[in-house]
Amino acid sequence: MSRIFIPSQILNNLKSKIIPDSRLLQLFYCFGILGLTKATCDMKDLKHVTAMADYALRIKEQLSYVNQHSFNNFRIRIGINIGPVVAGVIGSRKPQFDIWSNAVNVASRMDSTGIVDKIQVTQEVYTILAARGYPLTCRGTIQVKGKGDMVTYFLEGGAAN
Repeated sequence: MSRIFIPSQILNNLKSKIIPDSRLLQLFYCFGILGLTKATCDMKDLKHVTAMADYALRIKEQLSYVNQHSFNNFRIRIGINIGPVVAGVIGSRKPQFDIWSNAVNVASRMDSTGIVDKIQVTQEVYTILAARGYPLTCRGTIQVKGKGDMVTYFLEGGAAN
C-alpha cells in the first residue's frame, strides 16, 4: 500500500477498516505506536472489558483484511489492562491531550512485552473475560519493567455464545 498511496491515504484506509465503530470507542491515541482506548464504562457489568476484547479481536481481523488487499504485511501487538486513569490537556504553546496512570503504564507494558499478532492481557482482564466465556491461554510469568513478575494471558478468540 505504501508504494501506491501517500501516508495520509494509508492512515485513512487503515482507520476506515480498523476503527469504523466510533460508538464503541471514545478515544484512540497515537495510532501505530500505542493504541490507548477508553470504551464506554459501566463498572457494574464490566461491558467495557468485553467491548475492548471484541475490539482488539476486530483490529486483528481487519488488519489481516488490509494485508490481503494491499500486498503488505502490517503486524500488530495488542496489550489490554483496565483501571482508573487521569486525563487532560497539558501545554500552553502546543496543547496535547494525554492519559496517565498505573493502568496505562501496565497496558503499555502488555503491548511492549507482547508477541506479534497476539493480544496480551493482565490477570485482572483474564478473570473478567474467562468468566464471560472468552478463550484465553496462559503465557506464564513475564518480567514487566516497573512491576516485577506478572502472570499474563493471550486472548485467543471471542466469547462462546
